[in-house]
Amino acid sequence: MSGGARKPPCLAIAIDRLVLRGFAPGTQAVVARAFAAELRRLATMPGPSLGDSRTAARLRLRPVQLDPGAGPQAIATAAARRLMVGLRP
Repeated sequence: MSGGARKPPCLAIAIDRLVLRGFAPGTQAVVARAFAAELRRLATMPGPSLGDSRTAARLRLRPVQLDPGAGPQAIATAAARRLMVGLRP
């Protein structure tokens, strides 16, 4: 056993494409930024392990149900939370 410091766990999420249908172009950018910010926030929170390292070509998640008047922040937060739930074993 070496005397070196132990590395903290690392989470890397690479999203090749985020599809946002039905949003105005300016709103798409707001949702995408808020989505990334919420993923970063969720990734730093303590909680259950995401399990072993893995790669998925596609991750199918249940649809997110929102109120018709939901704004970009609410949409992004709900989507990021759904993604994190989908990553758990």
